Amino acid sequence: MFNKGRATLSDTELRGCSPKESHDGSVRAFCPFHGSDKQRSLKVSKGGSFYCFQCKAKGYMDWAYVDPFSFRVKAATKNIQKFKELLQKRELKEIQISDNFLKIHQYMDSDCYIGAICKKTVDYLEERNVSRDDIKKHDMRFSVEGKLSGRVIIPITMNHKAYGWVSRSVSNDPNIRKYLNLPGCPFSRLLFNVDKIPGSRIIICEGVFDAIAAGDDAVATFGKDVSKEQQEMILKFDERIVFFDYDARDTAIQLAKKINGKVAIIEEKNEDPSSLGNKRCREILHKAVSPFSPSLFLVGL
Repeated sequence: MFNKGRATLSDTELRGCSPKESHDGSVRAFCPFHGSDKQRSLKVSKGGSFYCFQCKAKGYMDWAYVDPFSFRVKAATKNIQKFKELLQKRELKEIQISDNFLKIHQYMDSDCYIGAICKKTVDYLEERNVSRDDIKKHDMRFSVEGKLSGRVIIPITMNHKAYGWVSRSVSNDPNIRKYLNLPGCPFSRLLFNVDKIPGSRIIICEGVFDAIAAGDDAVATFGKDVSKEQQEMILKFDERIVFFDYDARDTAIQLAKKINGKVAIIEEKNEDPSSLGNKRCREILHKAVSPFSPSLFLVGL
């Protein structure tokens, strides 16, 4: 809960929490208490109360109002700097992968009941251009019980330690949520596959399956937004290529400018690296250009 005092949260300060106005006049923002900058789970009401739907943090601003045009918020607090510094101070915590998450490579050729369930997961992965070598390399898993049943589960590791996981439904049912990830996982501080890159080149993709399709030197940022910590990890590599989905070309170009890298443009409408396959990904990556190149205008940008 905020302590009493007088302070003003400026537009610049508020931008760090990326606020957006909701239809009911409240504001949704990234939560600084558990360090998420992937989902706006913090709700600030017009009356001044706040609540995070993920970590359950709650409190009350003595007085706050929202300007719907500039998202200007004035709040009574003397600890507003702590609100911003929590993201920087939190530490990565290693997790233990549940024993209920079975290793796919251990069951994918089995004739038992569990093997039959595993086969559906393997069939889905092969449709997504994921090879058996990729399955073993990334220690992909599945579950036969609980809410993660019918999903492929991919641990997120760095330096041989697991810090989270992402899961993807293998069903085509539109009523089933595609992705379920570990709640509270600090994705903004992680890069999928970064510790397995063999050389000095790094390819930056949005999703895990995109990174797998792009090759051994590709990472996933878990979305279009790339945090400062992720950028710092990316800048350790000599050659940097941004390889985002078709609909994120503008975002890819801006990121490539920030990291002084190149951009690989997907010309196929509404496609992403994972849907194109390894061969087509290699062709596009071979044509990566500077984000300032005039040739970008030739592909409709």
